[in-house]
This record gives sequence, C-alpha cells and structure tokens, in this order.
Amino acid sequence: MIIERSVSVVEEKRVVTGLITSTQFIKDIIPVFQLDYFVNSYLKTIATWCVEFYAEHSKAPYKHISDIFDTEVLKLKESDSELISELLKQLSEQYDEESINVQYLKDCAVDYFRKRELEIVVNNVSVLKEKGEYDEAEDEINRFKKVTLDLDSGNLINLGDVNQIMEIYRKREEEDKNFFQLPGDLGRYLGNYKRGDVVGYYAPAKRGKCVEENSLVYLADGRIMKIKDVVRLGISGILCMDKKHNIVKGKITDWMYSGEKDEYEITTKSGRKIITSKDHKFYTPTGWKRLKELKVDDRVAMSKFIPNFSDKFINPKKLKILAYLIADGHLANKTISFTKYSTEIMDDFINNLPKSDAYRMEREGKEIRLHVGKVTKFIKSVGLKDKLSGDKFIPDIVMQSNNESMTIFLNTLFICDGSIWMDRNCVHVDYSTKSHMLAQQILCCLNRFNIFGKLREKIVNGTTYYEIIISSNQGVLDFVNKIGFSFHKAAKAKEFVKDLIPKRDYIDCIPKEFVKEAGDDLIARGLPIAANETFRKAYKDNKHLSRFTFSKVMGFDHKALNNDLLWDSIISIKRKDKVKMYDISVEDNHNFISDGFIVHNSFTLVDHYKHAVLQKRKTIFWSVEMTQTEITPRIMKAFQPMIEEAGDYPFPVFDCKKNQSGDCSDRASGVIILDGDEIIDDPTHIPCTKCKGQGIHLHEFDVTIYSSSIFREADDIFTVRDLLEGKLRNEGMANTFNKYARLSVHPKYTLTYDKMMRDIEIFEAKDGFIPDIFIIDYVDILDVGSKFDDYRAVDEAWKLMARMAGEFNALVITATQANKEGHKATALDSTHQAGFYGKNQHVNMMCGLNQTPAEKAAGILKYGITEARSQPFIPGVQCICLQDIKAGQVYLDSYYKGF
Repeated sequence: MIIERSVSVVEEKRVVTGLITSTQFIKDIIPVFQLDYFVNSYLKTIATWCVEFYAEHSKAPYKHISDIFDTEVLKLKESDSELISELLKQLSEQYDEESINVQYLKDCAVDYFRKRELEIVVNNVSVLKEKGEYDEAEDEINRFKKVTLDLDSGNLINLGDVNQIMEIYRKREEEDKNFFQLPGDLGRYLGNYKRGDVVGYYAPAKRGKCVEENSLVYLADGRIMKIKDVVRLGISGILCMDKKHNIVKGKITDWMYSGEKDEYEITTKSGRKIITSKDHKFYTPTGWKRLKELKVDDRVAMSKFIPNFSDKFINPKKLKILAYLIADGHLANKTISFTKYSTEIMDDFINNLPKSDAYRMEREGKEIRLHVGKVTKFIKSVGLKDKLSGDKFIPDIVMQSNNESMTIFLNTLFICDGSIWMDRNCVHVDYSTKSHMLAQQILCCLNRFNIFGKLREKIVNGTTYYEIIISSNQGVLDFVNKIGFSFHKAAKAKEFVKDLIPKRDYIDCIPKEFVKEAGDDLIARGLPIAANETFRKAYKDNKHLSRFTFSKVMGFDHKALNNDLLWDSIISIKRKDKVKMYDISVEDNHNFISDGFIVHNSFTLVDHYKHAVLQKRKTIFWSVEMTQTEITPRIMKAFQPMIEEAGDYPFPVFDCKKNQSGDCSDRASGVIILDGDEIIDDPTHIPCTKCKGQGIHLHEFDVTIYSSSIFREADDIFTVRDLLEGKLRNEGMANTFNKYARLSVHPKYTLTYDKMMRDIEIFEAKDGFIPDIFIIDYVDILDVGSKFDDYRAVDEAWKLMARMAGEFNALVITATQANKEGHKATALDSTHQAGFYGKNQHVNMMCGLNQTPAEKAAGILKYGITEARSQPFIPGVQCICLQDIKAGQVYLDSYYKGF
C-alpha cells in the first residue's frame, strides 16, 4: 500500500509543460521518469498522453496535445477536463514549439522526482515494517538507492562513454546557437550571450524604412501576400537576396507599422511599381541606396528567378479546371459557368471534369454551366466563389505547388487569355486580366522558370486591364520550351520561334557599372576589349550592354550573369499622399522582395529589454530605482520612439569625413560641407557609409556623425494605446508583451533576493511564465539581507546573480556604476569600475559605457569590454553607438573598426 502526500501543483505543472513542449526534455527525462510520481490526477493523465505520443512518434506532442484531449475528453472526470482545458490554453498562449527553458525544467523535474521517490519509499517501508515483512522492506530501500543513483548520474561524466560524450557535444552545439545578441557591430563586438551568463555594465550615473501596406511580399512557400497581412498573420518565411545575389529563404525577425506618411511611388521600365519612404533602400549596381539618392534612369535590382522549394504535386485535372475557371469562368453567379468559343478547349474542359460534375453540367453553344458538385465545392474551398474578374487570384494550393504542377496550370491559363504574336519581326507572348493580384502572381510564377515579363496598364472602355508582356527573344523561347501553348496556339508558337535567336533586351541587360568593371578587368589582364566592337563601344561610352553580348565576351559564369537578378531602370519617382506604411526585418540578409523589387529592411532600434522580448525570450525586468510612472513610459518609448510633440525630429547618423570634405572619389554626396573644422549646412548633403564594414575598405571609413531627421510620434497616452491595441503595429504589442515580457517595480533599496524568487513564482503560477532572461536595474542596490555592510554585501549580491543564472539556466544582465575618474575618461577600463572589484569574478563579461559632454550632445555612446572570460577583447578599443535618448532610443546604429 502506497500512502501519498499532497504535493505542489506547480512542480508537476513544470514537468507536464516540458513533456508537452520539448522533445529534448521528454527524451532526457524518460529514463528516470515514472507516472506514479504524479499525485494530481489530471496532470498524470496529460503525462500519460505525452509518454504514449513520444513512444509512437519520437517527439513531444506540442500542438497535438489538443487533438488528444479532444479525443479523450469524454472519458475524463468533469473536474479533470476543466483543469486540463485551462492548462492547455495557458500553454498555447505562452510557448512556441521547442522554445522553452529545457535545462531549468529538467533540473526542477529531477529534484521533484527525488522528493517523490523518497516519499513513496518511506511510506512503503513503513507499511511493510508494520506487516513484519522485513525482507521486502530492505528490497524497497535497495530499489530506492538504485533509483536515486540514476537520478544523480546526470551530472557525472564518464569520458570513456562515447554516447555520453557525443550527447554533451550535441548540447554544446545547441547552446552555441544564437540565444541573445544585440544588433549590428555592437552585437558582433559583444558577442552572443548564452544561458547561464552574467553580464554587467557600468557607466557614469544617469547615462544611458518602409513600404506601403498593400505592397506584395514574396514568401518562401511560393505565395505572394500584402505586407500588412504578412504582419497580421505572423508569417516568418520569406524570400530575400543573399550575398551572392541569389534568391534564398529568409526569416522575418521583426516588423513595424510606421503610420501614415507622405511617400513616393517608383515606376520602372518593366511596369513595376512600389510605394516606399524616401529613406528606404533599394539594391543598385553600386550597392544599397536610399530612395532619396536615386533618380530617373538609375537601375535597381528586380527578382528575375524565384526558386521553388515545394515538392507538392496537384492532380492535373484539378489544376486545369481551376485555370480554365480563373481565365474564362463566371464565378459570381449562383451557377458556375465556363465560356469559350473554341470547341477543342470546351471539350478539354469537359474531359477534365469529375465524372459526377460532367453528368450535372449543361452545355449550350459557347457556354457550360455547372450545377452544385465537386467543382463548386472546390472553388468555394479555395476562396474563388463569388469573385468577379477583377478580384480573381491564384489560390495558395497552386502557388505552393511544385514546378511540374505550375507548368500545367500556366499552360492552361495561357490557352484561354494568353497569346503569341509577331510585330515588326519581334515575337511577343502576353496575358491580359482585370485582376492586379492575378497579374502579380503570374509574374511571380513566371520567375520560377527564369522568365521576366513586363507589366502594362491599359484602359479599355473605362476598364483597367493589366497586361503581362514577354518581349525578349530569350524570354519567349523559355516560355515556349518550358511552359508552352496547347491546341491551335501550339503550332503558331512553333512557327514563330523556329528561327528566333537571343539578342539585345532593353530591360534585362548588364548595367554600365558592370560593363566598366569588366572592361577594366580585361585591360588589367592584358586582354583586348576591342575583340567585340559592341562591348568596346559600350565600355567607352559608359553604356549598358545586352546579356547576350556580355556573356560572349566575359563567359556565362561571370558574377554579373550568374545570379537571380535583373536590373530594371527607373522611369518616374512621384510623391504620393499619405499612405499606411510597414517595414519588416529579415535575419542575416536584411532584405526582402516586395512587388518584385529587392528592398532593404530597417535595423531594430532597441535596448536590451526590447531585443530580448522581440527575440522571443521570456524576460523579467526588475526596476529597483525608478517608480512605475518613471519606468513604464521609458520602456514604451523603447518599443515606439516618441517625443513630446509629433513631427520631424533630428537624430544622428554615421557619415565619412572624406564624404563631407570631397576627398573621396566614390562618395555618396555631391556637395562639400566640411570647410576646415566648420560644417556648412546644405540640405542636399547625403551621408555615406559605403566603406563601413566593407572588408579591405573598412579602414578607409573616416567615421564622423551627421544630423538627419525623421518623423516621430507624440509621447502621450494615445500613442501608447495605439501601440498596444494595434493601430501602430497592426495587431499591436499587447500580445507580444503578454507572452514574453514581465516588469516588476520596487521602491529603491526594498527589492530582496527572496522577493525576486517570489515574483518568479507568481509569474509561473499565474501565467505559466518560465523566464529565459533576467534584467536587474541595478544589483548594487539589491537588499540581499547580508550581515555585512561593506564590500562583502556587494560580493554576496553578485554571487546571487551567478546563482540565479545557473539555477534557472538563464541569462542575467545587470548594471553597476563607474567611479569618479570614469566620468572624465575618454575610454573606461577596469580601474574605473566603482566599488568592490571582486564583482568581476562572478560575471562572464563586464562592459563600460561612457561619453564626453560633446559626444552626449551628438548622440554618441561608447561601449568597451573591460573583463571577459571567453569573449576576446582589446582593452581600450571601443564600439561606437548612436542613440536618441529624447525619443527613448538607446541604440540606433553602431560602428566597430577593430574586426
């Protein structure tokens, strides 16, 4: 007989949380896990489901736990059912798959199992002793010894055990993955912070780009979607350009709703249009340039080839019916119908209908009407039912299909509304539609086959049509060979292209900058550039050149050819009325494809707390010095830059002195503003950072600061409400804060270590919130209940920070102060740290922050590592950061010359 004592529900909830959300947790814990450890019946039920699911699928159930609950709910007691439902709801709101603090939960689970094993054995031994069954009681004690040995063995390492050593290396690789890192040069300078780290900062006291909402973004799964919907749905997979100019998968890490602004519309020769802010960056033959730096006839990068990562194949009959109805179907009537004069197309439509629908259809001359059946249900399921011609689109199932399926779909689409024709010995393929979305999707789909089409708007009888035109010989050949036409158009296409050869394309050509670079390379190698007269003339006259001619001279593997880009020329830049603007940040490559353009994303302007939250790390911020009314507005301003009154507002940006003085021949600015030590105010000046971080050119960047301007929102209750409720950031920051952010405010000198532990317990019990990062502002005024009132009390406080980091497997970030000498120093070192020097023994890194009065006025803050265990650093070498404290921005940009 086992007599169990009541236990804390919180302890068992931790175990269940790990079992549900983490495959690594369940894998590591199963060898020492017994269901008998559970006292609470509803938690034991969930644990049983998880173990059974893992045994069958070798992974944690995560979202599947809800499906299991729905299946088993009728077998449960009503009280257990309600408790399970509430717990699963809490977990779904708090945790992403595999994002939980696994090591902390494992440590808690092992401690709990030890306690439960002891309780169970003590009760069993007591019962057996009362019965006089002494041998059985001794067996129970021996079994307990074995179980506790298993529980304790996790920290014991046998260097001869290959499996154990390999598992440790695997865990190290996991730990080395980016856990938390600040942006830009500052992040690279300070390095990647890890779980278990304690990081301290000290400083002298009291220091401390966008596209229109309907712009279409190219997603990694093949779809294109309005940027506002990408943000609304929280989509992360996106397409972007890598360093080799190839289109690859990317990951959205942040987004921003920038409000309503007067913006600009760019139109290119191919008919592409995009609406952006004047500071948004576009990729050009000479690198990234802001819109305000571009002019008519400049070339910008477009996506010519879009890789398809899907292996999904769709039934060809279903594809053809869908394409026929998108092209010439009437979907807004009660009965779906298809109209076409061509008998062979009508017959093909009927032949691809499901048998049941073929019997229900009515054919009358050029029209086929379909009564309710499989096709009608299918059209409803993909969202096309009741759509007029101008509202039609390609459903997601097609956009997400493989190229074999896409070929069938496009071939059928062009059978109806496409054509091939000849004009003055030039062959053209075109497609016409009333739907702007459909036209954009077709352009994207053609990119999968390395086919680039022009887009032209035309008005017929007051109705706007969007016409896709493939005019280049190579594009026409690729279309006919890779997609092709069927029926009577097939023979026509074959006749038109039989003698077609690639030649100059006035859109898809090699920019003059690459021609100049290639010609210089030939001359440097002693090779004649006159071997090809067309190339020689283009080089001499600084002109663009066709791909065909360029490839004959330079070879097809030249970097200007061997990538996924096309260089389109700008034909107009027009100012627009106020429109709603969004921006997204993309990991690593920092760009994305919008309306076919390669555009740059914004750097996130954040302090540590903002970055921790936006990097989806559950973070608790303890404020020990400021009141609620002081700290809360400061945090809100970190997430939404605000000033006292809305309007244009100056902020610092990096610039190069050689750009200001005119000493650089490749500078961005066309004017000289540096006259001796004086800066001449000229609004046409353009800051230049071309050499900033550019390898061998890095040390040519003579860093200085220039003042630019930006629109800032008003710092008031309405702006904060808009931020939280979503008017500034679509769905708002409230959901993000609920999931990842906690703030605890205590009067100065009243926060104790025990109160911090109580805060953590409350957050976990109330919300299931298990922290990844602790930020304490600041530890030197933490009351640790020490019997000492000297340096030893400070030492105890910093020891507690190291203990917290280890016990919770969390990152701890805190602050201290610099001494009096540090106020005057141009660069801080370890001697400038105030108080007890021994606190450095308890941190993984200590970093000093300082600024001179002139630097403070200019918005400059310098970071310098003064102590580090594993992070290499050079004493006295600093990272320069820009900030805008009035707008609440601790970090705007950074520059470190030392790597």
